[in-house]
Amino acid sequence: MESKNKYPVKHCDYCDHVGMAFTFMTGETVCKKCHSEMPVDSSECRSLIVKLKKELDKERVRKEASYKQEKILQREVDELRKQRFRYYNDEEYIIFMDDGEDYPESMVCPVVMSADQFRELYSARETMRKLAADPVFQTITKLTNNF
Repeated sequence: MESKNKYPVKHCDYCDHVGMAFTFMTGETVCKKCHSEMPVDSSECRSLIVKLKKELDKERVRKEASYKQEKILQREVDELRKQRFRYYNDEEYIIFMDDGEDYPESMVCPVVMSADQFRELYSARETMRKLAADPVFQTITKLTNNF
């Protein structure tokens, strides 16, 4: 027959009571009556309160430091965004930094670069055009594409 009580039946470690009882982390099983009559060790409670207050203070300091760090990082992100994106005639444009973080396929607005970067790009494009027109290069390209 199934028990009507949904809680397991336990035996109290301090009295003869059998029924609903609580098992603590210490392994002690105590009924409600004995638990309410148990003396409280005030020195143990005080030391636990002090320990918990210290932990709370540490967490509060950690939280404040995290907020400060977040504000610093947000300022840095904003400054980097200002360096990367500029406005001219109410139109946004990107400053090409050539730092490995420029992704041409994702650029959707005008790009500004230094004159030296433009010269380098223009020179490389002209070199590629000359190579593409060279019959030897065309032959090599055809041969390598066949493999």
